[in-house]
Amino acid sequence: PPRSTLFPYTTLFRSYARSADWTNERMLFESSLEATPNSWVLWLNLGNTFLEAHDLIHAEQSYRTAIRLNPKSGKAQTNLATVMLMSGWTAAAERQYRRAIEAQPDRSDSYSDLAVLLFDQSRMNEAEQLLMKAIQVDPNDATAYFDLGVLYTRTGNQVAAAEMYRRALALNPDYPDARRALLSLDIK
Repeated sequence: PPRSTLFPYTTLFRSYARSADWTNERMLFESSLEATPNSWVLWLNLGNTFLEAHDLIHAEQSYRTAIRLNPKSGKAQTNLATVMLMSGWTAAAERQYRRAIEAQPDRSDSYSDLAVLLFDQSRMNEAEQLLMKAIQVDPNDATAYFDLGVLYTRTGNQVAAAEMYRRALALNPDYPDARRALLSLDIK
């Protein structure tokens, strides 16, 4: 039998109606999870949308689900630690950052984020070692150089700080924080 001439219009209407469900990223990820509930990547991305909206409770739940589905995801582990830190659970965040490093030791951001937490606790030696490890893991991570520059600035080593800010700028010439930090140093 011949195909109905309404078929293309019906398909178009269904696609249009479905697109209304995807008016934002959160709805897109939630809709996708209905079809593939065991996708750790979708849970990670859903957690990211909650984190961006400062919905820490749902971000935490989403990251925990992503980790349950893929315990080796350093990104989900790191993001969960960030949620914990934002919630004021510093000790739990430190443990979670360490789990992230253990789960995926080739991610520089896990080392850097833990270093910033330790830096805020005045644990400068540990923070410095972690930032050096972040740079070793990813020598192209401008943020790790910048963070190390901040650490050196706060500990009074302006020469080393200037070098780190210059390295951050060499990797990312459009890094305004690194440029401002470098210009603020009192180096003769």
